[in-house]
Parts: sequence; C-alpha cells; structure tokens
Amino acid sequence: MAFAVRRAGEHVGRLALIALLVALLVAALGGLDALADRMISEGAAQMLADAEPDARSVRVVADQAEDAEAQDAAVRDAISSAFSGADVVVSRRVAATMPVTTDAGQTFRLGLLDDERAPDLATLEEGTWPASDTQIALAGAAADRQGLAIGSKVTMFDPLTPDEDGIALTVVGIWTPDDPADAAWQGDPSVVSGESDGATGPAVIAAGALDDLPDPPVVTWEVAPAGVGLADLAALQSGVRALRGVPDAVDPEHDHAMDVGGASAPPCSGRRSPSQAPVGCWSLRSSPSRCSACSCSPSCWPHSPPPAGRSSCC
Repeated sequence: MAFAVRRAGEHVGRLALIALLVALLVAALGGLDALADRMISEGAAQMLADAEPDARSVRVVADQAEDAEAQDAAVRDAISSAFSGADVVVSRRVAATMPVTTDAGQTFRLGLLDDERAPDLATLEEGTWPASDTQIALAGAAADRQGLAIGSKVTMFDPLTPDEDGIALTVVGIWTPDDPADAAWQGDPSVVSGESDGATGPAVIAAGALDDLPDPPVVTWEVAPAGVGLADLAALQSGVRALRGVPDAVDPEHDHAMDVGGASAPPCSGRRSPSQAPVGCWSLRSSPSRCSACSCSPSCWPHSPPPAGRSSCC
C-alpha cells in the first residue's frame, strides 16, 4: 500500500495531465464543455501567475524621438487602446551606452539608465541618487570594476568628435539591486556583474539627462498585468495581439525603429535589450536612411560597431 502511494505521488503530474485529457475528451464528445473550457483557462491563468516576472511582460521599444514627451504620450495611448478592458501597468525607461574617460585617462563604455523606478529596485550602499544631468549612481559591481567611488568623475564624449569637450559626470551614489531577476532589469547581467557586452554599468542618471545625446537613446515601455485572474486572461491575450499594430500606428514611417518584444510578444523581436544599446539590430536594407524590422536571422545580432555609413542603432 505504501509503495502504491509513493508511486502515485511520484506521478502526480502525469495523473493531472490524464485528468485534463479525459475532461477534454468528454468535452469533445459533447459534454462538460463549460467545465473543460474553465479548466484550460484557469490553468493558463495559473501558469501566467507563476511565471518568472520577465515572462509576464511585453515591451514596446524604439529610438527616442526628438519630441520625447509627444512620443511617450502616443505610445501610452496606443497601449491603453490595445489593452482596453485589461488592467496593466506601463513603465518607461531610457538607456544608452556612451564612451567615457576617467581622470587617469582610462577609457571604457558606460551603460546609462534613466528609470524612475530605480530607487524602488535597488538599495543605496553609499551616497544619493542623481539629482542633476551631471550626476550618476553606479552599480556597486561596476564601480569595483573601474575603481570608481563616491566623488569620482568620468567624462562622456562623442566618439565621432573625440577632440571636443565632453560632459563630466560625477559618481554620487553606489547601489546594489534588490532583486536582479526583477523584470524591470530586463535580464541585464550587469546589475550583478557590473558589465554586459563590454559596457560597464548600469549608471543611473537623472530623468531627461539622455535627451541630448549625439545619437538617440533607446526607450522601452514595459507592459505588465496589474493582476492575473481568470477574468483578465482574454483581455490580456487580446491586448498582446493588438500590441503588434502599435509600431505601425505610432511610427508609420519607421523613423524610430519601433518594435514589440518581450517574453509575451511574438518571437522575432527586432532588437536586443535596451540596456545593451547601442548594440542592436542593424538594418539589412540598402537604404541608409531607413531601418528594417529584425528577422530571426543571426545577422540581426551583431557584436560589432555599425556598418559603414551608419552612426546609430536602428
């Protein structure tokens, strides 16, 4: 008897699957339709609730427009329309990677992040969060990698005009992430290691500080369900499908390479994580002024500078 109980426990997953298949078979034969549908829907809702945070969100990603406020408003309106009837939370972050030099003459690439959620996602070990365009709060692992501390300065410069005066940034804070696996970090390993794809970071910077960079930074709007229940499932599914039309609606000329990505999105997203900008998917079109959507081709995932004639990530 004990052996039988043990065996049943070991195969509880199989037993549950068999029960589900039986219910579906009965439904297919014309009975218990509502019960079978409910079992499927409740199971899907539970899977979504139990999923890793990053798997419960979908993202709209684009190069920042010259009028960032208008772009933000347009994207939020489009998301709201797509997810009409679903309770979702929309968060915005802006990221870029720029070369910097230290007072000692050391040069490296610095990943910069403008995200108002940062103080709620990390704990300051020293100092404060940035309050001006010339201040940064650096991940502890990144500070250790480059030997930086509170009061250290780095100078950000345009790689196309390296002889011109750059912008001095002062380290005013050192932080560690509360939960590196939080979806808000978008899987960026640098929050723990201090480095990703050759760029040190993240360095949190004040809101709007990335607006005047030589090349536009990458903006991400993350859409996540406020709650997961059976009643939310249909509206969320409909919203994800409708979200695919947002790039054409908001960026019809594809001037800002808008795309939809994330674990809940269609599989062939056109860009890498914004935390790794400007590394991304370079346009495969011959026209230098237009960017194409990324395909599933490995050629869309280069780890090298842009092709000749290109100065920004598409």
